[in-house]
Amino acid sequence: MTGKITSILSYLWGGICTMFGAFSLDEWAILIGIVGSVATYLTHLFYTIRKDKREVKKHELETLHILQRLKSHSEKKSKE
Repeated sequence: MTGKITSILSYLWGGICTMFGAFSLDEWAILIGIVGSVATYLTHLFYTIRKDKREVKKHELETLHILQRLKSHSEKKSKE
């Protein structure tokens, strides 16, 4: 059992070292830049969607408030 785990870890570490050695410094910089750009885009998208949902909810509440004010105003007019 221990030999199996050691063998798996050995192959895993060898794969990781091979991956790091496969790219030059310029290629790593490009890869990190692409990953960073995609992460920034996804973060911005996430918060934009949340902001849009908040604005829709705010608009609905403001519309409801205005309708209630109009209704109460019209009721006061009809009593006069």
